[in-house]
Amino acid sequence: MNNKTLTLKLCYAFLIIISAIMLIYYRILFPCNNKWYVLLLLGISFISFPISLNRFLKLFKINYSNIFWTIVISLALFFYSFNKSNDIAISEIKENGGVVKVAVVYKRYSSIQSSESISIKYIVEGKSISAKYNCSKSIYNQLVVGDTILIVYSLKCPEWNLPFNYFPTSKDILQCKEGCRIENGRLIISD
Repeated sequence: MNNKTLTLKLCYAFLIIISAIMLIYYRILFPCNNKWYVLLLLGISFISFPISLNRFLKLFKINYSNIFWTIVISLALFFYSFNKSNDIAISEIKENGGVVKVAVVYKRYSSIQSSESISIKYIVEGKSISAKYNCSKSIYNQLVVGDTILIVYSLKCPEWNLPFNYFPTSKDILQCKEGCRIENGRLIISD
């Protein structure tokens, strides 16, 4: 093995590792940061991972199946990174608590090819934030555009949110209109 091949292998391995870390842990590396440069880094990682992996496999003379393995490994990483980034947000809310807030359903979507979902909007510190939730058919059928639900968002990042109660009572809505704290799964109402 000559020095050029070894250098290329190390460079591709480095690119693969950095891209994978960026894709999997971007919510930890750049919490609550949707700036253009973070999206650019994610895009570069999304593109550089499969290209670097393909070139890396070619260096090991895996020419007959390198495209197959590149596709399989890339798809596995992309699915894993999507689930991991969601798990980071969910665990942040479960471990450190969050704020329960009123949200309004502004769109409903259902098709044969995908599950039922709703789009919601809520306001945190004057900023309107939207989110989309997949929900069961029974919940979807009971909700209409304009309905109010309760969501819980992370103390660390208001964009990290989960549905809290799809069918809150009027009392719940009044109590949490400006936000209620939640800790250990229990609502803490301040008087």
